[in-house]
Amino acid sequence: MRAVVAARPGGLDALQLVEVPDPVPGPGEVLVRVRATSLNYHDYMVVAGIIPQAPGRVPMSDGAGEIAALGEGVTGFSVGDRVAIRTTLGTYATAIAVPVSHIARLTDGVTTAEGAG
Repeated sequence: MRAVVAARPGGLDALQLVEVPDPVPGPGEVLVRVRATSLNYHDYMVVAGIIPQAPGRVPMSDGAGEIAALGEGVTGFSVGDRVAIRTTLGTYATAIAVPVSHIARLTDGVTTAEGAG
């Protein structure tokens, strides 16, 4: 899959598009195919190096998409459900595995882009 990583602190020039292994959801997690992500001040501070992170970290903390796989023990959601993601980092990628507690179902009438914001 493709992801944007912060190769080093230092702003937008430090971002690189790379190929990384597909994530696999563990117990209590879901795999979400990310269709939209949003930039907030926290994300900018991470990329700028104001909030320290290890090099190679995938930025962006909010996103939305559809569930592609369920980890063991996940109930209440199905593959194909549209969801919003609220996590610490990692939505600037084509997919992310997150705890089920970090997602919320998008209701009819809410676009994926709106759900990411």
